[in-house]
Amino acid sequence: MRTATAQYHVTGTSIKKEHVALQRWLLACGIGGAILYPLADIVGTTRYPGFSYRDQAVSELFAIGAPTSPLVVPLFSISSTLLLLFAIGIWMSATGRRSMKWLAAMMALNALDALALWNVFPMHMRGSQPTFTDMMHGLLAVDPFLIAAVILGAVVFRGTFRVYTVGTILFTSVLAMMGFSYVTAVFAGQPTPWMGATERASQYATNLWYAMLAGQLLRRQRSARSLKKPWTVPTRIDLNRSGLACGVLSAVLYASMLVFIPLAWREYSSASQTVSELSAIDAPTRTLWVPLGIAWALVYGAFGAAVWKSAESSPALRVTGASILVAAVVGIFWPPMHLREVLAAGGGTLSDKLHIAWTAANAVFTLLAMGFAAAALGRRFRVYSIATMFVLLAGGALTSMDAPRLQANFPTPWMGVWERVNIVAWLLWVAVLSAMLLRQVAHGTRASRREGAPEPSIATA
Repeated sequence: MRTATAQYHVTGTSIKKEHVALQRWLLACGIGGAILYPLADIVGTTRYPGFSYRDQAVSELFAIGAPTSPLVVPLFSISSTLLLLFAIGIWMSATGRRSMKWLAAMMALNALDALALWNVFPMHMRGSQPTFTDMMHGLLAVDPFLIAAVILGAVVFRGTFRVYTVGTILFTSVLAMMGFSYVTAVFAGQPTPWMGATERASQYATNLWYAMLAGQLLRRQRSARSLKKPWTVPTRIDLNRSGLACGVLSAVLYASMLVFIPLAWREYSSASQTVSELSAIDAPTRTLWVPLGIAWALVYGAFGAAVWKSAESSPALRVTGASILVAAVVGIFWPPMHLREVLAAGGGTLSDKLHIAWTAANAVFTLLAMGFAAAALGRRFRVYSIATMFVLLAGGALTSMDAPRLQANFPTPWMGVWERVNIVAWLLWVAVLSAMLLRQVAHGTRASRREGAPEPSIATA
């Protein structure tokens, strides 16, 4: 009996060691995939005669008909496959930690998104007429799974790596917006100075984050402390924090869209034209605004859901979360308007009427969110929210006064200014609300740990 027990113990120990070794190899794939991507990119640019590393996008290396497509597609696919294996390693390392499993799932979906991008939906060569393949390429390039994975990385880890991750989010978001602003120029065959440099800086920073994440996990696995006592990661409350942080991220994303997308439309004036004209039917920036707008709506909706889930003891905050969530859904299905010239020629359709109705509905849900949040949170935030609501009402009134002139295609020299004052005030309010709720959750979590109580929700202030 002792011999059988000893043999079983030895076998179990051997299996455990093999399991740990497999985890290490899978986690190391994150470093391999992160290194292979920029190497494949650099090699591809050297094999493409006349290709500009500074001015041309990575996607042009594997575009339909590109001479480097047979070389870079397999290399990029191997890189994405290694990152998929890395995601499996993260899942195996989670050992019941839900936030880690969510991180692994987003990393896996990110890798599958990239594989589809390389192999199924490559873009056409510069100057070609866009097709369904190019539209799908643009949608996959937005990659919300990557955004979710990096946000979860900021939630799961603390200390220096969290600060580094937040910095990576801000850095890559700004550069990605700059790169996306050139999409129209690419298909028009126009020059795109510094497009390649900004896109590569963003993508290389992301791959560096993959490698750093893999190193962080490998270091934790090797530490004696992690073998004796598993390192703890908050689950529900951390997932909720990531959702609450989406408020700040949504504000940054939308503000970036306001700044960079107009750069792709030379005749557009941010001072005199509305934001809706950027996504108008036949507008040159519509193909850029729509996928990014959908990505924004998903992030904003995640914030609304997190506010709802956090407000277990605050009915007013539940209404706030529900209003934000509904506004996000409205944003996804927003009917487009026609260009000014078409409206002035009598070419308006039902879509234009629905666009106005959607605008009014969005304003109602936004004001509802602000009003109930003002009632739920402290006096200072209440005063700030009421002041913001006055700014929104004033800005909306000034903007709507120019609506007849827009439809008649008359000059509207300040219409874009009034609307953007309105939008910036709203985005700032969203970011402040997000920061306040994150601070309340952090204070409540620290207090509950000291007292040994369950982790809290957000209560009425």
